[in-house]
Amino acid sequence: MVAATGQGFGTDELPWYDLAAAKYVLSFGADFLDTWMSPLEYTRGFTAGRAFANGAMGRFVHVEPRLSMTGMSADEWVAPTPGTEGVLALAMAHAIVRDRLGAAPADAQRLKPLLQAYAPADAAGRCGVPAETIERLAREFAAGPSVAVAGGMGAQHADADATAAAAQLLNYAAGNVGRTVVFGARPNLPGAGSYRD
Repeated sequence: MVAATGQGFGTDELPWYDLAAAKYVLSFGADFLDTWMSPLEYTRGFTAGRAFANGAMGRFVHVEPRLSMTGMSADEWVAPTPGTEGVLALAMAHAIVRDRLGAAPADAQRLKPLLQAYAPADAAGRCGVPAETIERLAREFAAGPSVAVAGGMGAQHADADATAAAAQLLNYAAGNVGRTVVFGARPNLPGAGSYRD
């Protein structure tokens, strides 16, 4: 994850993810309810984000070839070809930038050359996920507030750094950086609590 943030944002800091504020959580192999980073904190945030409010509740999609403990809590499990989770993330980012979906930052169009090779129709054959599913996931994710997380035991393969970097780029394309993805000093995230709670 440190390598991924270095590639994407030029920093060696790990981001913090505000799962309480996210109404759409997309995990690329991050077992955040069991072993990933700070599972107690992320479980509390996830629970707060999933709470029924204003006639709706949060949605959770887990992308991983195997079904982990966290994946069993998902509303939807997407099983790509092993090692291609990053391809799926980049294809989603491609659709978001192409269609100017959600709260994409003003300079997101500069990502077009990087994402050119990841059109959903082309990526579908590489990752084993239908183009229609990729397009739908991109629309749902961009509707926000959302967050994509990657890494952990489910992403231990040769392309693990690339997968984590692709998830960060997806967060950037959807306008999540500074909202549900925060760099710098650890913020006091709602729902995070403390050892005294």
